[in-house]
Amino acid sequence: MKMNLYLIRHGKAEVKSESGRDFDRELTVKGRRKIESIALRLNDLGITFDKIYSSPLVRAKQTAEIFLHHMINECDFEINNTLAAGCNAKTLLENILFEHEKVALIGHEPDMSQILSDLCGAVNLQFKKGGIAKIVFEGEPRIGAGILEFLITPKIFK
Repeated sequence: MKMNLYLIRHGKAEVKSESGRDFDRELTVKGRRKIESIALRLNDLGITFDKIYSSPLVRAKQTAEIFLHHMINECDFEINNTLAAGCNAKTLLENILFEHEKVALIGHEPDMSQILSDLCGAVNLQFKKGGIAKIVFEGEPRIGAGILEFLITPKIFK
C-alpha cells in the first residue's frame, strides 16, 4: 500500500506563556491566521488527511485544531506524546500507528527537519513555522525509504 505522510510544523507561537512553561505556549494571532490560510489552500489543492497525530504541546494542538476545523473531509485525530519535543524518526516509526493512507504529523523543530531528512535519506532539509512536507512511501514507512514529494514554506501560501 502506498502511504502519504505529511509532516507539519506548528504555527508561530508566543515567546513565553502566562504559566512560564514552554508546554503552554499558544499560537500568536499571526500564527493562527497563517495556519488557517495554509489549511484553506490545502483544501483548494484537494489535499486531505485520514488521520492527524499531534504533539501534546498547546501550540501543536492548536495547529491541529485549525486543520481539523477547515478540512473538507472527516479525519481521525489523536494526541501522541511521541511527537513532543525530542522526537526522532526511529521513535516515531516505533510509536505511531500508520494504518491510514494519508497521515499528518504535527510537531516541533528541530525534530521535524531531522525526521524529514532521515525518512528521505537526505541531509539538512529544514522546516519553517507552519511548513509542510509530503513524503511518499511504497509500503510501510522506513528510514531512508521515503520520497519527498514537496516541502512548502508558509510564504508560498500568501
